[in-house]
Amino acid sequence: MTLEPLRALGPPRGKSELRRKRTSFEVRSDTARNQATMQNRRRQTEATLLAIERRQREDDAPRLKHEVRRLAELNLVIDEYQPGSVVLVARHTRRIVIDRAPAMFEMPCTEDRCRGGGFDLTLDVMRALRLRQTEFEGQDTCTGELGAGRCGRILHYVVHAKYSDESP
Repeated sequence: MTLEPLRALGPPRGKSELRRKRTSFEVRSDTARNQATMQNRRRQTEATLLAIERRQREDDAPRLKHEVRRLAELNLVIDEYQPGSVVLVARHTRRIVIDRAPAMFEMPCTEDRCRGGGFDLTLDVMRALRLRQTEFEGQDTCTGELGAGRCGRILHYVVHAKYSDESP
């Protein structure tokens, strides 16, 4: 095997020769990528601040075990829907630890682009628990902003509660 065909390619190039100028399109796409990254960080920061505020409200709220003394078990089955749709976006179950839980039922909106939204089920859930209802359901609508309009995501919940028979 000879090396003649390889010599036709010319001498080996150094690293500096391999570098090339970036086109204006490549510079613009890098700038757009950096702006998108900064916007994402801003959203994450806003979400982090909202979560910190919500946790502070939870810490300041009275404890569920003191508000509903005979409550033994509590589960919330949560379904989320887009406005005007019957297609389920998300479903999950929240199992509440009665001994540590606040008497507050606020949940953030799971729409990534929603700003300042969420759901507050506290009044309805606490009213039903004080009446010792074992199963009840309700619905709430997100009031956050999504672009130029409202988010409007719908949260439907079913609550399953069990109570102890012993005196408080």
